[in-house]
Amino acid sequence: MKFSLEWLRHFLDTEASTAEIAAALNAIGHEVEGIEDPAQRLAGFRVAKVLTAAPHPDADKLQV
Repeated sequence: MKFSLEWLRHFLDTEASTAEIAAALNAIGHEVEGIEDPAQRLAGFRVAKVLTAAPHPDADKLQV
């Protein structure tokens, strides 16, 4: 079964790390196959804001 850490923390009153929670679940017999962090998949992306745009000198339909 998959569930989010935030969902689990809704029912737990703890400041334990993800690894500590996984170890505790394993200790009581609930096998933790893996832990995924969706934010890691987005780590290479950058967010930017375009401040100005000007016509491309060699193309009519492009802006830089």
